[in-house]
Amino acid sequence: MDNCDPNDEFFDSFETMDAISQTNPFHSTNNPPLHSTNNPFLMNTELEINTCRDVPGLNIHKTQKPDLADAFLSAIQIIANKITSSNEVPLEITFSGLETEDPLFFLQELENYFKRFNIPHNRQVRIAVGQLKSGALTWYAPYRALSEGWEMFRSKFLQHFNSPFIHSQVVTALYGQKQKSEDVAIFISRKRNLFHRLNRGLDENNLIPILLEQISPQIRAHLRTHNFFNLDHMIQIASLIEKDLSSTSRTPTVNNNQPNVNRPQTPCRYCAEWHFHRECPRNPSRQFTNTRQNVRPVEQSRQNPENSNRDARNTANLAPLS
Repeated sequence: MDNCDPNDEFFDSFETMDAISQTNPFHSTNNPPLHSTNNPFLMNTELEINTCRDVPGLNIHKTQKPDLADAFLSAIQIIANKITSSNEVPLEITFSGLETEDPLFFLQELENYFKRFNIPHNRQVRIAVGQLKSGALTWYAPYRALSEGWEMFRSKFLQHFNSPFIHSQVVTALYGQKQKSEDVAIFISRKRNLFHRLNRGLDENNLIPILLEQISPQIRAHLRTHNFFNLDHMIQIASLIEKDLSSTSRTPTVNNNQPNVNRPQTPCRYCAEWHFHRECPRNPSRQFTNTRQNVRPVEQSRQNPENSNRDARNTANLAPLS
């Protein structure tokens, strides 16, 4: 009681009960006040209330005004609500609006919590909003000023986070998207959440053959040789394979027999010197190229038929007459 507010309705209930007892025509100054520890009302002993109504659990004489019983019952209800509230356990479930989260499961957990701790209707929406995070909390921001009950909140929540369009996007994400740059453990875990959102209650091992077609081809080739006990076993094996493949791709292969492109590995076939064949002076193809570059003009004219005929005519004109 140290942390209670003296102005709280919990204390008001005791004052109400005292006031009622003081106005009771049968009240005796020798009787202890209603909030006393010796009061039989708080000791769960038999309490006599003079009223004309039937109150369960109380011994009633029908000689008192009926509004006194209502006041007592109201005080009892306030006390019961305070005791229930003090025993509430904080909710652990939250909702951010991600496609991997199940909005129906979130609402079901909230409603179970309300029933377990007898949460009054005027507190249910406030508790639910306190569990919203990130995008879901941003969605609800415009509705904060409105005074709405649980059923209205539930309807708007499902309309936004579980509409037919959202449902079709979740189906596409589960059955259509393949692994790209995402780690295989995260990829499988995300698919698992999507599967449970769409198929709550079904065995998650039904997801294994679907995942085998969606995992990257490099990992898939190794996974096909394994038999998995469950989805966790598949995650474990796939993660080890991915780690091995990643470490192999990062380690460069060193070839000690790699030839040096700056020098020949064998001697020249023409002169047995250590240079490339194409650079050897004795290479016939190299000699032919050099010869064509050093041809004399007369030889060039002989190679050209037109020049040869002209030279022959000139020679005939210069011949002496006999």
